Amino acid sequence: RGAGETEEGWVSRHAPRLNAASASYVTEPQVLALLEAIECPVLAIRADPEEGRGWPMPPDMAAGRIAATTDMTMRCLPGSHHLHLDEDTAPAVTDATLEFFGGLDAEAWAEVELPRDRWL
Repeated sequence: RGAGETEEGWVSRHAPRLNAASASYVTEPQVLALLEAIECPVLAIRADPEEGRGWPMPPDMAAGRIAATTDMTMRCLPGSHHLHLDEDTAPAVTDATLEFFGGLDAEAWAEVELPRDRWL
C-alpha cells in the first residue's frame, strides 16, 4: 500500500495530507513532561547529527530531552532520518536494539506490575 512499482523500480508513496501542517502540536514543556513520566529504560536511536542527514534538532533541545528521561540510552548511528528503513543502515539499528534489550534484567522486569488501566 505504501509502495508502488514504476519503470525505475519500487518507490515509496504517501498521502499528500502528510505534507500538510499538523492539526495539533505539543509544546517543548509538554514533551519534557511526557519524557519525565517514562518509568522504564528507553533506547533512543537517531541519525548522527554530525552527518547532517537526520531530523534537524537544536543540540540544546536534544540535550534537554535526554536529561528529562530518567533511564535513557542514546545511540547516534550513521544514516538518514529513516536509518531504520534504509537497507545499508537498518542492520546497525537492529544490532543496537538487540544489544539494548540483551542488557536489561529480564527477571526484574517480569515482576514489575504494569498499570494496565492507564492504557485503556
